[in-house]
Amino acid sequence: MLEEAERDFEKAKKLAAECNTSLTRILEDSLRLYLAEERARRHRSRRPPPLPILSHVKPVAGVDLDDTSALLELE
Repeated sequence: MLEEAERDFEKAKKLAAECNTSLTRILEDSLRLYLAEERARRHRSRRPPPLPILSHVKPVAGVDLDDTSALLELE
């Protein structure tokens, strides 16, 4: 495991030299990319909760569901 980490570190140093940038910049950019991909993966895997299904409920008489200000007055 340590040898693999050392190889990755050497690859990162080589990439920094090839890109004429610092190793710190390579590591920061890599971490930023990893975190963005992880956030996107978690966001894709989140499913919205199921909507409740009310089978025995009827609309209240006299309430216009298209009139949102009237709906707020019901509270």
